[in-house]
Amino acid sequence: MKNIQQRPFRAGLIINPYAGIGGEAALKGSDSMRDAALAYSSRLRTPGRAARFVAALGDALPQVQWYCGGGLMGEQVLQAAGCPVHYVQPVAELTSAEDTRRLALSLKSQVDLLLFVGGDGTARDIVDMVGEALPCLGIPGGVKMQSAVFALSPEAAADIVIACLHGKTLSSVLQDVRDIDEQALRSGKVRSRYYGSLLVPGEAQRLQRLKQGGVENNALVLDEIADHLSELMHECDTVMLAGPGSTIDHWMREMGLANTLIGFDAVKDGELLQSDLTGRDILALLDQYPDLQLVISPTGGQGFLLGRGNQQLSADVIRRLDKSQWLVVAARSKLDALEGRPLLVDSNDPELDHQLSGLYPVVTAYRQQMLYPVNIAYRNNTDV
Repeated sequence: MKNIQQRPFRAGLIINPYAGIGGEAALKGSDSMRDAALAYSSRLRTPGRAARFVAALGDALPQVQWYCGGGLMGEQVLQAAGCPVHYVQPVAELTSAEDTRRLALSLKSQVDLLLFVGGDGTARDIVDMVGEALPCLGIPGGVKMQSAVFALSPEAAADIVIACLHGKTLSSVLQDVRDIDEQALRSGKVRSRYYGSLLVPGEAQRLQRLKQGGVENNALVLDEIADHLSELMHECDTVMLAGPGSTIDHWMREMGLANTLIGFDAVKDGELLQSDLTGRDILALLDQYPDLQLVISPTGGQGFLLGRGNQQLSADVIRRLDKSQWLVVAARSKLDALEGRPLLVDSNDPELDHQLSGLYPVVTAYRQQMLYPVNIAYRNNTDV
């Protein structure tokens, strides 16, 4: 970090207003799909996430000199919190990635820490303009967020900023920015690649880990989980809503069914009823099958059960599901890799996430389950 002892702490805030809007609409992201996402819903995700970050700063908010973009790219959120802004760069009314890039380049030499609200695509723009020259921290607001440059939540990002203000020495390490080719994804192909690195301050318990992809090495374990799900499907005689991930993809392929690898498909009695459902599609399905079973698997390495790549499960959807309708599946090796950390939920509704916390049975093999804790992703209880 730069030496900030002789002057106020300077932070840049860049909000990508349109990041994450494609999630509930099953668009696999918002890059190049903004018009379609806005046609589905005009409700923006990231300004609210940024507002949560600002609120979590509390008394620390005015201790920071803020630099940001105009309007939705930062100015509105800070002004709504009653915080003066030291520098505002004008941006287009309908912002684009080019606005993010110009703003990042402008702030590069002016701030001690650059905070950005968005997803992997936004992180990619920051890499292009800032590289490894300045500590940066992502506030998660996108759809996939496979990169390791994000705090666990807006509140966890606030904890990191507060720690900086209190003079705590935080490790700053280079973390990977990765991205999925959204066009390939819409064709059923997952292509994740290393794009670059950002220097990220923080502590491990407040930072999101790199998404680990790939299929479980022990094919027998996947076969057993698939057999368990198929047997249960015939026993419960209702719809199974198959979520994203390679573990569930294996089950679908074992049944000979086409699968939306990062999406939700409705299956009943071994037949595909509907593919790639949006949040509204799922609500309509619940009207017809209120007792449906949701099959979901946590993200590898990160441990997110909700909020990463499955935003089709909106808060409205989640409230319609009883805990008994959740079928969480994960190979034991995936859980062991979390090293005791809980599975995380980030539905973008704090009250709902608190309600979801607790112990859940996780299917780890044929007729084998283990109870595993699920917790909120908001902030660590460690004092800062």
